Amino acid sequence: MKILWDYYENYDEYVYASDVDTYELVYMNKKTREAFNVDSLQSLAGKTCYETLQLCSSPCTLCNSSKLEPGMFTRGYNFNPILEQYISTVDTMILDNGRRYRIQIAHSVMEDESKISLISKYKDMGGLINNALAMAFQKISPDETIQCLLEHLGQILKGERAYIFEKGEHNRDFNTHEWVAAGVIPEKEHLQDLDPSICEPWYEQFKTHDYVSICNLEDIRETTPIMYSMLEPQDIRSLVVIPLRHDGKTIGFCGIDNLPDGTAEFAVGVLRIMAYFIVTELQRRDLVRSLNEMSYLDQQTGLGNRHAYRRHIDENLSDDSLGVVFCDITGLKRINDQLGHSHGDRMILRAAESIKNVFEDHSLFRFGGDEFVALCSAIDKEELEKKAKLLKTDALSRDVNLAIGTAWAPAGCVNVDRLMSDSETDMYRDKAEYYATSGLDRRRE
Repeated sequence: MKILWDYYENYDEYVYASDVDTYELVYMNKKTREAFNVDSLQSLAGKTCYETLQLCSSPCTLCNSSKLEPGMFTRGYNFNPILEQYISTVDTMILDNGRRYRIQIAHSVMEDESKISLISKYKDMGGLINNALAMAFQKISPDETIQCLLEHLGQILKGERAYIFEKGEHNRDFNTHEWVAAGVIPEKEHLQDLDPSICEPWYEQFKTHDYVSICNLEDIRETTPIMYSMLEPQDIRSLVVIPLRHDGKTIGFCGIDNLPDGTAEFAVGVLRIMAYFIVTELQRRDLVRSLNEMSYLDQQTGLGNRHAYRRHIDENLSDDSLGVVFCDITGLKRINDQLGHSHGDRMILRAAESIKNVFEDHSLFRFGGDEFVALCSAIDKEELEKKAKLLKTDALSRDVNLAIGTAWAPAGCVNVDRLMSDSETDMYRDKAEYYATSGLDRRRE
C-alpha cells in the first residue's frame, strides 16, 4: 500500500485510512496529521478513527464502513468537532492481503476564508450560489458535481455555454466539461487536444490578471487572430474566463460565453467563487479515478482483477457469441521455490504480456497468482481456437508454459458461468497432458 500512501501524502485534502474490522488508523496524509495533531504515522498504532477524528468513545453512529465495497464510492456530509467545520467526504474500500481498508477523502467547503469572503461582496448572488453548491454536493460522483456546478453557473449568469478546459500532456488543452443552454450547439467534442499556441494568450494574461473578459469578439480579431479563428465559428460574441489554479500552478480555466450586456463584472465575481469548488472537485475526480483503477486493476500486470471481471459480466456482455480462454502458468511454484519469487514475478509478467499480445482486442483478467482469463465477445469458434494455439506458442517463446483451456457459445446461448467452468476443465486436461508427456512429477511441481 506504500505507493498509495505516497500518492496521497502531499495531497491538499484530508485523507485517512482505517481497518474496516478494527477501526484502527493505518494512515493519515500530512495535512490530516497536522490538523489532528498527530506527530507521525508510527504514532497511529493503536489509535482508532472514531477516537482520533471524531472524539467518540465508540464507533460513530453515522459510520458507513459496513456498506463499503471495493470499487464503489460513497459521498457524505458531516460536522467534524475537531476541525469545527462541515466537511464533504468520499469513502471507498480497498482490499490488500486479506485486510479491508476504508479510505476517506474529505474537504471543508468553508476552508478557504479568503475565497468565501467574496460572497459578502456580492450579497445579491449569495443565495443563488449557496443553492447551487448545496445541490451540486448532493451528487454522487465528482463528475456529476462538476456538471451540476456548470449548469448552475450558466443559469445564474444567463450565459449560453459554461465549460472547463484542463492542461494535458505536452501542454495541450482539453475541454473536459461543458454545459450548454437549450438550443445551443455543444462544442466539447471539437475542442480536444488543442495546440498550446491557441490558448497561450490567455495563460500569459493569467500571470498578471485573474480573469480574461471579452465584451465584443471583434475586438480581438487583429490582436489575437488564432484565438479569434477558434471562437468565431462557435458563434461566441463575448466571454469571461478565469484560471483554475492548484498549488500555485495554473491547471486550466473555466469560462462562460455570450453573457448579457453589462454583466461581465458580476460574472467574474461568481466564477472566482466557483473556481475554488471546481478545482476541489477536479482533484477529487482524479483521486476517485485513481482509486477506481486500483480497485479494478491487478497492480502487478495491469490486467483486470476479479472485481473488474464481475463488473464486466454485469455491465458489458452483449447477445453476441462469447469465447472464454482460461490459462494457468505451469511450474510457477517450482520457480518460486527454487529461484525465488522475483523470478516467479517476472514469469507472471511475461505470461501477462503474451496474453495481451494475442488477445489485445478482448477483455483480460488475472484471477489469482497464476490464473488468467480472456473473454472474447463476437468471435467464432475457429478464431478462438486459433488464438489459443497462438498464445501457447507466444508464451513458450517467452519461456512460459501455459496450460490453456477454451469454451465457446454462439450468440443467444451464452451462459458465462458454464463457459468458465468448461474452459477451466479444459485447461486442467491440457495441464495433465503436459505432465503426462513431459515426464515431470506433477506433485513436485
